[in-house]
Amino acid sequence: MNSIKTLYKLMEVSSRDLEIPDAYQRKLNTERVAKIVAGFNERIANEPKVSFRDGHYYVFDGQHTIVARKHMNGNADLPILCKVYYGMTEAEEALLFAMQTGYSAALTPSARLRANLRGEDKASGEFYEATEDVGFHVGFERGGGVGRIICINTAFAEFKRVGAEIYKEALTLLLEAWGGDPDSLRAEIIQGIVHFVELYNGEYDRERLIYSLRAYEPKFIYAAGKAGRKALRQPVLPHLQRQAQAFDPSHEVLREGFFIRIEARNHGAVFRHSPILLPSARAHRFIYPIITME
Repeated sequence: MNSIKTLYKLMEVSSRDLEIPDAYQRKLNTERVAKIVAGFNERIANEPKVSFRDGHYYVFDGQHTIVARKHMNGNADLPILCKVYYGMTEAEEALLFAMQTGYSAALTPSARLRANLRGEDKASGEFYEATEDVGFHVGFERGGGVGRIICINTAFAEFKRVGAEIYKEALTLLLEAWGGDPDSLRAEIIQGIVHFVELYNGEYDRERLIYSLRAYEPKFIYAAGKAGRKALRQPVLPHLQRQAQAFDPSHEVLREGFFIRIEARNHGAVFRHSPILLPSARAHRFIYPIITME
C-alpha cells in the first residue's frame, strides 16, 4: 500500500517563536479570539499553518487559534502543535492566506485583495493599478471617504467582466462628474456607470453625460434607483414607456426579446437607437434614471 506524502511536518513550536507577518496578515480580531476560547474543543482544534523561512516561523493560517491557546494558558507562552511547511516564498504564503477556506474565518474583500497583491496575483495587480491610475484609491481600511472605493468585490468583478479600458473610462466619468464623492462610489452606482459605458460605448456624448450627472447629487441617483424597485414590480414595458415619454414625448420603448430599445427622434438625447438590458438585476435599475436626465 502506498503511503500519502504530506507537504508539511507536524511539530511543536513555542508560541514565542511564531511570527505574524504584517505584509499580508489581517489585524487580530479579539472578538473572534473570545469565541474560539468559549467554544474550544481540543479534539477538533486545527493546527496553525506555518512557513519556515529564513530561520523564522511565519503563521499564514491560525493566528487567532494561537492567541486563544495562549490566553487559555494565562497569557504565557506554550508549545503549539503546528503544520510546518518548508521552501515557500512570502508571495506563496500570501496567496495561500488569501485562499483560506473551511474553518478559517472568512477574509474580507480588502484583506483578500491585499494578500493577493502581496502574492503578486496578476488580475489583482491589474485591478489595483487601473483603479489607482484613474485617481481613486482602494479602501483597505474600514470606512469610506473621498475617492475611496470600498465595494471591492463589485469593482473587481466589473473590472474582470469588461476589462481595463471600459472600467477606467467608467471610473473617469465618476471622478469628473462627482470628484470622488463617497455616495458616487456605491456598488450600484459603479455597476450602473460601467454597464452604461459598456452598452453605449462610442455612442454617448461624453461631455453632455458628465454635465448631466453633475446636475444631480449621487445620493439622488441612488435613491431614485432604490425607489424604482417597487415601481419595477409592475409590467416593465409600460412603466418604462411612461418614464421615457415623460422625459421626451418623442421616445418610444420597444421590446426585443430580453432587450429594450429606446427610439428617440430627438437627436440631442444622450443616447440614440441603443439597447439597454431589462432592469431586473440590481445594477440596471440605476442605468435608466441616469441616461434619461437632461
